[in-house]
Amino acid sequence: MKTLFRKIAGSVPGMSVVITPLTGRWRSWLQNGRTVRRIARALHSSKGELRVLTGHFAGLRYFDRHIWGMITNKWLGSYEAELASVIPAILHKGYRRIIDVGCAEGWYVVGLAVRMPNTEFVAFDIDPISRGQCRKLVRLNACSARVRFAGECTHADMNTLAGAGTLLICDIEGFERMLLDPAKAPALMQTEVLVEVHEDGADSRDLNQLLRARFDATHRIQEIWPEDRQAWVRQNRPAVPATIDDGLLLAGVQEHRAPGNHWLWMTCR
Repeated sequence: MKTLFRKIAGSVPGMSVVITPLTGRWRSWLQNGRTVRRIARALHSSKGELRVLTGHFAGLRYFDRHIWGMITNKWLGSYEAELASVIPAILHKGYRRIIDVGCAEGWYVVGLAVRMPNTEFVAFDIDPISRGQCRKLVRLNACSARVRFAGECTHADMNTLAGAGTLLICDIEGFERMLLDPAKAPALMQTEVLVEVHEDGADSRDLNQLLRARFDATHRIQEIWPEDRQAWVRQNRPAVPATIDDGLLLAGVQEHRAPGNHWLWMTCR
């Protein structure tokens, strides 16, 4: 099956943009489907809806459909819990515009839009399925009027949209090397940036050092590294339904990040 998908993707121009997300979701569902179904049963309300359980986006309406990777960590509110101190800073600054490149199904776009009613959002993702899911999440939380969508993000887009009073959230699987280049998009020098850095391996710091070299003169840079989820489980256990036992809860909050991946939180000097 995997070989067939690769042949189709390679033979039809542009087809890989559709095939790759489909195969990724299929593999994830095979690996995690049972965990997802068990946690969904425990979290559905009497009205049949799902809402984020804990964290800064608690109460956010969410859908019960498969996305890239695990969705249960978003329902539970543990997703990227390492950024718990960054989200309040974002909310406090009240940016005029937030650009999310690699928006996926809209965790940050919608979570922040609900909390920041005076901010405009632009959501980029080359995956059409992700854009469709993000549109659904936007509608589910009644913030469609302030969110625009686009596919690929270019340096020209950055120069048009970024600048003072703007935040860029970036998670694009290593392509941050190309996009986050102030020499090609000078507006980035006045833009605050939260980027997930996708290193080539556990011991690599090449991309980290490249981004630091590009932004150190204009930004204060904080490194944030993935943490074990045991502490999150202990802290949030009282908020989680008893029908989700500790083993299931720990499985539900995992994110399976590649070794070496981490975040840079870059604020303008």
